[in-house]
Formats: sequence, C-alpha cells, structure tokens
Amino acid sequence: MRPPTRHRCACVLAAIVAATPTAPVRVHAGSFIFAGEANGANVVTHPAGYTGVGAALSVTVCVDPTSANAASMEQPVRNVVAAWNALAPASPNLILGAGNDIASNQIDFESTALHEVGHCLGLGHPNLSTESGLTGNDQNYTKSTNGADDVFDVDDGADDVIGSSDDARGDDVNLHWFRTSNDDPFTMASVVDATTYSRNVADLPTGHLFPTNADRTVASLLGHPNTEAVMQQGAFFDEDQRRLATDDVATFRLAMSGLDLAAGTSDDYTVTLAYAGLTTSCNIVLDFDDAQTGFAQCNAGGAFLVNGQHVVVTSATVYFNTGYNWFFNTVPVATPTPTLSATPTTTLTATRTVTPTATATPTATTTASPITTTTGTPTLTPSATPSGTPTPTLSATPTTTPTPTPTVTPTPTPSLTATATATSTPTPRAICTPAPPPLGGQPVGPGAAKCRTSIAKAASKFLAAHSRTIERCEQAVLKGASAGPCPDMTASGAIAAAKAKLARSIARACGGEDKTCGGDPTGEALPAALGWPAACPGLPNAGALECSTAISDCSDIAACITCVGGAAVEQARALAYGSLVDSDPAQALNRCQRTIGAANARFAVAKEQQLRKCWEARAAGKHADVCPNAAAADGMPARKAARQIAKADAKRVAAICRACGGGDRLCDDDIVRLDGEASAGSGASDDFLPSVIGFPALCPELQVPDGGPFCDRPVATLADLVECAACVTEHEVLCVDRLRVPQFAAYPCECAP
Repeated sequence: MRPPTRHRCACVLAAIVAATPTAPVRVHAGSFIFAGEANGANVVTHPAGYTGVGAALSVTVCVDPTSANAASMEQPVRNVVAAWNALAPASPNLILGAGNDIASNQIDFESTALHEVGHCLGLGHPNLSTESGLTGNDQNYTKSTNGADDVFDVDDGADDVIGSSDDARGDDVNLHWFRTSNDDPFTMASVVDATTYSRNVADLPTGHLFPTNADRTVASLLGHPNTEAVMQQGAFFDEDQRRLATDDVATFRLAMSGLDLAAGTSDDYTVTLAYAGLTTSCNIVLDFDDAQTGFAQCNAGGAFLVNGQHVVVTSATVYFNTGYNWFFNTVPVATPTPTLSATPTTTLTATRTVTPTATATPTATTTASPITTTTGTPTLTPSATPSGTPTPTLSATPTTTPTPTPTVTPTPTPSLTATATATSTPTPRAICTPAPPPLGGQPVGPGAAKCRTSIAKAASKFLAAHSRTIERCEQAVLKGASAGPCPDMTASGAIAAAKAKLARSIARACGGEDKTCGGDPTGEALPAALGWPAACPGLPNAGALECSTAISDCSDIAACITCVGGAAVEQARALAYGSLVDSDPAQALNRCQRTIGAANARFAVAKEQQLRKCWEARAAGKHADVCPNAAAADGMPARKAARQIAKADAKRVAAICRACGGGDRLCDDDIVRLDGEASAGSGASDDFLPSVIGFPALCPELQVPDGGPFCDRPVATLADLVECAACVTEHEVLCVDRLRVPQFAAYPCECAP
C-alpha cells in the first residue's frame, strides 16, 4: 500500500472584536487562532460558551444534513468528538501505509476533521504554515510574526532541522507556547498553565534559541518517531492521524486554565464535545461546500473577552471540498462519544464577572495554498501542512451584544493544502488559456531561416552547458570536494562563457551583414518576423531573475533565452539539491542524493536534445508534428523523439531506484513514468524517504504545458519524489524548448509567470 501524500487544511477567521480595556493580565499563550500582529501576540482563544467564569462547557458538533456525504460523515465525526473529549496524547500517532485501512489514493476524512475541529475550538498551527506567505519547508518554522523588519528570519541552525530549538529567528515574535523545563512539545507537565508554559523566549532552557514545534522531523530528532501534532498544518494521502499528540492536548489544557492562566483557580473550565446529529443547530457545523474551500478549512468568528487578551469562538463551520477521494472511517473508537443528554452544566464559583463585548469587524481572510513541511524518520512518510489563518483586525467600537460575522473568502487555490498526484482525483483548478498557434507556414527568406535554426541550436548548447556546469558544481559539493554554494566562482565563469557564446552565435547568424544585433539593419531579421513576441515571456517562480524585458533585436533574443533558461536550470537545481540533509560521501544516503540530481539532469539534457533534433527535422520540411508526439506516424521524427525520451525517463527512474531503493535496489511503490507506463514497485518498505534525503515535501506549484498534470503534489515517498522530479523537468524543458521555436509552437500559457 502506497504511503501518504500531503494535503492542506485551512482555518479562516472571520472577525474578532474589541473589548473595554482593563488591567493587563500576564499571559504566556501558545499557538491559538486570532493571535498575531493585529490582535496581539498574547491572545489565547477559548471554545464557544466561555465567559471568563469557571464552568463545564458543552460544545455541540453536527453534520449539515444537506451536505454531500452527510451519512458517511457521521461516524468519523463521532470519533473526532471522542478524540477531543479524551484529550489523551498518543506517540506515535501517525499510522501509515499497511498499518491503516486507507487506500493509497485516499485522504482520511476523520484525520482532516480532527485538525479542523481543533481550529474551531481555538487552536492554531504550531508552524508558520501557508498564512505566512513562505513556501516549501520554510512553512514548518515555529509559529511567529515577522517582527519589526516585516521579514520572516528563517535559519534552521546547526542541526539543519526546521522548527527545532537552535533555529535563529532574528526579530521574529514568537506565538508558540512551550514547556519551559525542556522545550519539548512531545512531553507535558503535570500542571499546564503559565507557571510551566511560556511564550517568552527569555524563558527557554539554556542553549535554546527559539521554541520547538511538534513537526514530525523534529519529533524524530527528539526521539519520538512517527509523531506529529494534529494541529501542524498538512495532511497526507494514505495516512491515519486520528489521535492527538501531546502538543495538541497541552495547548488545549493551557486555554482551560482560564483568564489568569493559572490552573486550579475559579476561572478554569472543562469542555465536553457532544455530537448533535444531522442538523445545523450546533456550535461547530461540518459541511461539504466547494465554493468555500479548495480542500478543508474552519471558518471561525470570535469576540474578545474583557481583558483584550482572550478571545472566545462565537461561530465555526468546517468546510470540505468534494474534489478528493475521501476515506470515511466506519469503525467507532473505543472511547464513548457523549450525547447531548450528557452535557454537564455545573458552574464554578467565579471571582470576577466578565462581560463579553464585541464589534464584528470582518477582516481579510486568506486562501491557503499548497505547501509542505517535511519531516520524518526512515519509517515515516514526511509531510507538510498548509492552512490559511487570516489575521482579523480589531475595531475599537464596543457593542453590548457580540455580533460575530463569519466572513470567508473562498479558497480558489487548486493545490490548497492538498495536491493530488498524477493518479489521484485532481483538485479543481483554474486552467490557463492557450495562446493561438503560430503562423508557422509563412515563408521567410533564407537569412531568417538560417537565423531561426541557429537560435534553436545555440539555445540547446547553452542549456546543456549551463545544466552540466551546475550539475558538476553540486556533485562536487556532495562529494566534499567543494564548499559551495553553487554556482561557485568556477561555475559562474563557465556559465558567463556559455552566455557569451550563445550571444555570439545568434549575432553571427541573425545580425545581418555586420553580424551585429542592433547594428547595421541590412539583412537583419526583426524578432517579430521570426515569430518572437515583443517581450520575453518569463517563467513561473523565477525568483530574482526578472526575464520579461523588451525584445527589439536579436541580442534581446539571446538575453531572453539565457534568462529563462537560467531560471529553469536554477529551479531544477533547487528541487534536487536545495534542501538536502548533510551526509557522508561514503554513505548510501549520499550516493542516493547524488544520483537524484545527476539522473534528473541527464534526463533533462537528453530530452532537450531529442526535441532539438525533432524541430530541426520539421524546419527541414520532414514532418509537420509538434515535438514530441508519440501518436505521430511510425518512422516520423516526432514519434522517434517521444520514444527516445521515454527510454531516457525509464533510465532515470531505474537509476534513482537503484541508488535510493534500499537493499533490493528497487522503489517500494509503482511509479508512473512520463509515457504513462509504470515501473513496478517491490512492495517492500526500505526506500530512503524524501524527508531523510532532504527533498521538499511538496512539489513546486507548476503545470506541465499543453494542459498537462499539475506538479504541486505532496512528496511523501521515494516514488512521489521520482514523479515530482519528472513533472518539474517536463515543465522546465518544454517551456524553454517552446521559447526557442516560436514559429512552430506558441509559448505555453503554463510557462507564463
């Protein structure tokens, strides 16, 4: 059974309200919704019904009877209610692959609902998650605001583990509670309140730079494998996480110590969840509504309690998207679920009277986008978790009646908190509109024809030289022969020489009689006549490389190719090498890491060369196909190119599986290659996992040109890694390939920034 693939969960906060100011209360809070720059770092959020007076609260949970899957939702929701009522931490709490009853292409509804109901009860993400605006593994740093410089300072420290105690976070303001005695979120003090937990980094144990969060990689580092906080943003395919971790329980118990955050005083409360059945008359409603979310989210509203540092949830609805293959657990958990008749009503003697006042001021809601944070041991499937938590702003206009306004912005991100794999149910996404096909049949003079051919050939040589230079540099770093980073001085010089050679080649072929682009115009073909656009089209996620400059002569064509081509090579480099864990060059892990980079680079060059040959044959009038084309007539260059590319991809897959597939030198799971054929998995469980290798937990947010698959799928297994690398390589190679032959194929809309 194939191990999990990560999805995203979101929490959208509607609004919270301002209260009459009172004397400040010392608060050391943890990861709670509504805490942040707008409302204050110290905000602690409490479940519906809390007024600041000690009580036994009852929070009702129900399923919208008109919802899709309403009947199937009931048992998992009952189990979620039981899990939160038990407040019993489990380690490990991740049940993967053959250990659970979930198919490889399914997402466990119960696990996702457990996370979202946690938001509806007031808990936030322990990690920065998608609402930070950071991407990839950076989202797994411990929850904080970005400080006075408005930039998240993310440095994973000497241990290279994101979210652990040696992270150097600059002036980021911590929002995460931690156990002051040991800063270990996988252990819990017998008394949970402000005497044993703090938000103040000055209270950290000696040698700790920032609070540790309950990510699965951090768990492995601390000796708690296969464990992660349920509230850590993210969910996987084929993963059962139906039990809370210590971090979840401790945060909830901290809130239950009341306004004074002192356990055992009169403002403490207890919470019992009660399943109310198929209805919408309850505190937390669960529903399927594709207009509200791209995956799953809790839309919560809240009101401040009297001291301005405590918020109570006033409304909460959990939405799920139907576009996923959800698994609905039918097995009741052992812990009985309380029914409405069992709702406790005892009220403790209060020492103060609290008047909740509220002004419902809706504020920006966010759209959670796919992102992941990897972590895990070799027996664990890595994961990452995005969940958008917008920051409500305060209104200074108090009212006598709390008026929550659950305002929600639908989540249009197709890869939100969950990105389907090629074989999974696709996420609904916005599809770009292709450009019209070029008028490739228009005749051009011999000078222009020669120019076009030279551009395509020179671009091919430049891309191969750039790619191989970067590859040599990164391989030297992995072997311990170079300190890096890449490109180092030697590599930068080689790349500069390749750029200059490209420019010279294009100028000689396209620069007219003086062989100079933009010089004497005699005999020089204008870019528009060659089919080139007025501006360089660029590439998605190009980072610091801004490629969209004007194209007025052939030197601009050369500059566009070097910019877009360089961006493509850099994205491929970052994927293969950007997050690798340190390893000994003599170890199998190091060989695995080197092979992943080398095999993908070799495949990219091989594919690019086959495409060049195919387009050269078309320029010579030998065929009229788009390259490559497996459906072309037998013997045609486009079909031959497709066949050779498929062989190169099969070699790539085999090489990575040999180096990273453990003792049997085979990948554990089936791999769907680019030609649609499958490389059979061994069914074993000895692969190096992406989290161990140091590969991103979510594939980049790209789509293969011409309406191909989306790449931004979770990467939890070696098979996922292989397929992700193929998808990204397809995108990069095809984009650059189409750039150089505008007379034959329009630049794909999927390649536009």
